[in-house]
This record gives sequence, C-alpha cells and structure tokens, in this order.
Amino acid sequence: MSQLALSLLGTPEIRHQEQVLKFRTRKACALLIYLVLEGGMHSREKLMALLWPDLDEQQGRTILRRTLALLRDALGEATAMPHETHLAVERNALGVRPTSTTMSDVALLNAAFTHVRSHHSLDQVRGEERHQLEIQVREALHQVRGAFLEDFLLPDAPTFDTWMSTQREALRYRVSVLFDSLSALQMEGGELFNAHATASQWVAFDPGDEAATRRLMQVSFMVGKRDEALRVYETARAWLSRELGVEPTPETMALAERLRREQPLRLSRPLQPSSQFSVASVHLDGFLVGRNREYASLVEHYQRVTRQETHLVLLEGEAGSGKTRLVTDFLAWAEMQGADVLHGRAFANGRSFPYQLVVDTLRRRVEQENAPDDLLNDIWLSELSRILPELRDRYPDLPVPLADESTGQTRLFEAVARLGKAWALRRPLVVFVDDLQWCDSASRNVLFYALHRWRESQLPVLLIASVRTEELLPQPDLQAWLFNLKQEGPALALTLEALRYEDLVQWVQYLDEHSLQQGSGKIAGKEMNRATADGTSFVQWLFNKTRGQPLYVEEVFRTLLERQMLRALRRPDGTWAIDTSVTDAEIAQWHDILPSRIHDMIRMRLTHVSSVARLVLNAASVFCRDFTFEQLCQVTELLENDALQALDDLLCHHLLIEQVNGAVTYSFSHDTLREVVYGEIGESRRRIFYRRVLQHLQAAFAPEALIAHYARYAELPASVAVEAHEHVTKQYRH
Repeated sequence: MSQLALSLLGTPEIRHQEQVLKFRTRKACALLIYLVLEGGMHSREKLMALLWPDLDEQQGRTILRRTLALLRDALGEATAMPHETHLAVERNALGVRPTSTTMSDVALLNAAFTHVRSHHSLDQVRGEERHQLEIQVREALHQVRGAFLEDFLLPDAPTFDTWMSTQREALRYRVSVLFDSLSALQMEGGELFNAHATASQWVAFDPGDEAATRRLMQVSFMVGKRDEALRVYETARAWLSRELGVEPTPETMALAERLRREQPLRLSRPLQPSSQFSVASVHLDGFLVGRNREYASLVEHYQRVTRQETHLVLLEGEAGSGKTRLVTDFLAWAEMQGADVLHGRAFANGRSFPYQLVVDTLRRRVEQENAPDDLLNDIWLSELSRILPELRDRYPDLPVPLADESTGQTRLFEAVARLGKAWALRRPLVVFVDDLQWCDSASRNVLFYALHRWRESQLPVLLIASVRTEELLPQPDLQAWLFNLKQEGPALALTLEALRYEDLVQWVQYLDEHSLQQGSGKIAGKEMNRATADGTSFVQWLFNKTRGQPLYVEEVFRTLLERQMLRALRRPDGTWAIDTSVTDAEIAQWHDILPSRIHDMIRMRLTHVSSVARLVLNAASVFCRDFTFEQLCQVTELLENDALQALDDLLCHHLLIEQVNGAVTYSFSHDTLREVVYGEIGESRRRIFYRRVLQHLQAAFAPEALIAHYARYAELPASVAVEAHEHVTKQYRH
C-alpha cells in the first residue's frame, strides 16, 4: 500500500504515489479529507448530511456512491483487493483503514502541539529533550503554508463548512502556540535572529494576533532595532483598525510606549542602500554562535532568581572570547522578561579611580528614575551622593553626608545595597559588571557587601561578573576576592572557550545567507547548522588562522573586506552580500593577513610575561610544528628549572597549550599569536634559533626536507625568512 500524503494547511494538495491527485469534484476531495482527519468509520447517513444536506435519502445514497467511485478511481483502488486499499468500505459505513499509510501536515502539527502541551513549562525542558522538541516544532511549522483548507469552499454544504471553520480555528490556535513556543525556545537559547525570523512568520500567518506582534516587537528591540519594533506596532495597529475597527490591547500599547522610552542594549546600525560597498553594510557580529550552553545557563539562573533567590555567575575567558556579547544578548532577553537591568564596565585605568565601576553601573540607571527619593530616604540619598554628586542638583536640600571616615564608607556601602534592594523589590534585578580585571578595590568591596546583603534578604538578584583569564595570574588579590565572593552563596563559573570548527561554519553561513536577506529584513530559510560545500577551504583557513577566537574571526573578516579579498555582491535593493566561496589559489595569497587591532592586542598580552618566558616564546615560534620541553631547553640554552618556570608562565597566560598524546608536546594557542611573536624576533636572534634547531634535527635524523628548511633560513634575511617560514610551517602542520 503506497503512502497517501495530505497537505491541508494552505490550499489543499493531496499526493498518492508521489503524484498530485486531481479530483473530478470538490466533494470527493472533501470526503477524503474528512475521513482521514476524523478517523474511524462513519455512517453513510452522516456523510450524506455532511455533504449533500438538500438531497433526499435515495438521491444522497446515489451521489455518495458515485463520489466514492470517483475517489477510489483517483486513488487507484477500483480493482484493488480490500486489504490493499486506504479506504474501508462497508454496506452502511465508510472510513480509512487503521493500517493505511497516511500522513498529513495536520497530524504533524497536532503531534507537536501535544508534545509542547505535555510540559508544564518549557523552562524545565533541558538538554537533548529540548533540542528534539525544537526540531519537532520547527518541522511542524515548516508545513504551514496558510490557513486550514485555504480558499476551499462548499457553499451548499453548511455542515461541512461549520466543521471546516471549527477545524480552522482550532488549528490556527495550535499554530500560534507552536510559533510562540519556538520563538521562546530560540530567544532563551540565544538564537535571536532565528527568533526574529520565527516571529516574522508568525505575524505573517496571523496579522491580527497581538501576541505575535508583541513577540516580534520584543525580538526586534533585543537585536537593537527599536525603529523596526515600533514599525511593527504601527503596522499591527493599522491592520486592527482597518480590519476589525479596534485599537491594540493595553498590553501591546504599554509595550510600544516602553520601547519608545528605552534604548536597546545592542544598537544595530540601519543598513542604507548604497552604490558603494562599505564594511558597515554587513553585521559581522550579528549572529551568536557556539554559546548555546552558556546562554542557557544564564537563562536557568535567571529563572531561579525569579523564585526569590540571589545568584552569582562568574564568566571567564580570554580578551575577545565573546563574554560581553554573550551577556548583552542575555540582558536583552531578561529585559523583555521584565527584569531591571544594570550594566557597568571597568576601564583599563579604572583602578586609579575609586568606585569607578560602581558609578558606571549606577549612574545611567539612577538618571532614568523619575523620583529617586521614592526609592531611598534623604539619609541614604545623601550617602549615595558621595559618588553620584548630581543627586544634589536634583535635591539641593539633601543633608551633608557624615564626615566620619570610620563609618562613612560603611554607610555608602549600605546606601548602594539599599538602592539595589529597592529595585529588586519591584522586579527581578540583573546586574552585569564587565572587565573585573580592571576593577578598583573600592568597587570590589561595594559589590561584595551588596551581594552579601541581597542574599540575606533573599532578593531576586542575579549578579554577572566577567573577567579576562589572562589577567588573573598577575593579580593574586583579585583571585582571592573572587574566591571569597563565590563562597558567599550559590555561584556558577562559566569559562568561554574558543569556537569549534562547526561554529565557524555557522558564522560563515550567517554572513553569506543573512547578508543576502538584510534588504528584506528576513533570515534565509535554510537551517543555520547545514554544512555547505562552498566555503569549506575558506572556513578551514579561517579556523587555522584564528583558532576560533571570536574577536580574531571578526577582525579577519573586516580586514578581508577592507582589502577587497572577499567579494561584495550588490543586490537590486542596494544592500550587499558577501561571497565567501573563494578558491584555494586566492586563499594562498592571504599569508600576510594580520589585522592591526589583533596585532596590538597580542603585543599587549606579551607584556604580562617575564623576559625569560618571552625568550622561550620567541624560540618556540621558529618550530614548524609542535615542540617538546627538551627542544625548548636546547634552543634557548636555559637551565631546566628556569625554562620550566617560564613554560608555566606561558601556559597560565594561555599563550601556549599542552598536548598529551603519548609524548607531551606544546604549541601556540593559535597561529596568529605565533606569527606576531615570530615577526618581532630580531634577525640575529632568529638565525641563532634556527641553527640550534638545525643541530637538534641533525642529531635526531629528521627528514631531509625539514633539515634543508632550517639550514636555508639560518642564513636568510628577516623579511624573506618570515614569509618562507610561514609557507613551510603550513606544509608540515597539514
């Protein structure tokens, strides 16, 4: 028995044996649809009343018999054995056999709806179960082409029309529930651009559903597009007025008013049509990849906070690993859930300014308060004015803070804690303090005191703090402070690692696909995790170049665009797409790609290691592939203890990584770092290193090609050696 496939969400289309069926009458099609969706057996009298209510019994039986013959003929069942047919035909009843291989988009939709409804709350769905649920819902919605039996009319069958209308309304509701669930899952997973696409499809499916309008407004605002969010509102408002003669609900109007007042946490530059390409035409950092687990952890801890708990999340990672970007996207989500959000950042020289981080965190939020004196009485506002003197401009009659230094600091700490408490009593409070490695000691003390007081009061506060891992080693006092902070209560430590190769594939797809869709405001319909044949060589080169360090990836893209090494394709609407399908020959010309910003960042990192460690790093850069500790000792001619101490220093600063695969070897954390170090070695020192490596290789009977390489470069000028060494290094590594 071949499969019977019904596509009913939109204009009906029925396939049998991979062929679209053509029915001689609409009622033959309606009969089949009704029997498949209702299931079971149905009396002939019921079916006659459903489709031919104006005929007497004899006429009804005759037309039903003829329609059934047409239907069986269309299905190729006129001469088939009974057990081989989809239809079950009895003397007084008709139906579809339970063994029939029948599938429909309605069945897929209902199964996904049932699965979603089986969970009391989607917040509790985790891991693989959540992933499978999202796939099921996405596949069900992919079948939706329009309303149930769109444009299908039987004006002389009111009972069928009533059944069809009931089904249509029930399925419309279920589609909306699935759109709501999928967009919520995507928002909570940090897939904001996918959530934007889902919400856009939801609005297109049902322009009058204000829940869809609000979701699209929220996601647009979260990705930094406030103007677009307000346009969505105005479009919905016009539709409701034109079609229904009503205004939006108070909830929708309140959201629009809120979005007018607030600034998005992520500002998205509007893309203007242009006859000349510029790098600003493409959002290089627009898609958050490789951080689903960390984003989900932040969402989970926020949900715990809403149950009157205070939590701490410590986010660690190298400079440029995406800490700020991750949390900023999460803050946008939390803000849409109703949280009060505070965001402060320590400056590179902030340790010289007491309370700099606290001031940066509080000032903008206090300025937004219409009446700060509703939050704190004059005594505590007076103490707060020690670090926010502008409060005295608003309240000239504030008492002068006590001059007693022994108690003044404690009173200031208490004022900050009470201010946070006042905000948290109104709605959950999320506080993000960025770049703690530069935080002054006074701000640290305030944060420690405030967190302790909030936990005592069991307030719904989530404190998120980010710190650069490479900056922790030289600051034992910061390490001790973080340790004590984590001992205060529930705490989660998240470490951002480099992106995987698969993550870069998604990133490249986003730049290719999303840039092609920016003019229409849509995301391409393809799945982001789909591997592409084109661009494989490019992605491999990009991964080798950056080792998945997000900032490096972004800057390399920017440099390639600025140097016109990637092609920009102008679309008819004036926006630009980026073609990342380049040839191996083109990639071979990119050996000198080193963005100035990355070069400067690496040089700054190198200043944190000792002179002996820098000597070891210089020596390591001349090796074409992984190297051992013994080789480093031979090339640098350092004593083992000195070399070991320098090696530990380099590992702690994540400049080198250790690999244990039988033998213990070491390598640079990424190729770009090695390029910078190698390029800055003096010519005389480089030749000496080459000669020492050459002596070692000759003693170890290394391959002749490798020995010839070092013999040649031991005498070459620096400018030639750098380029040639780069070429041979790639050969031996791959």
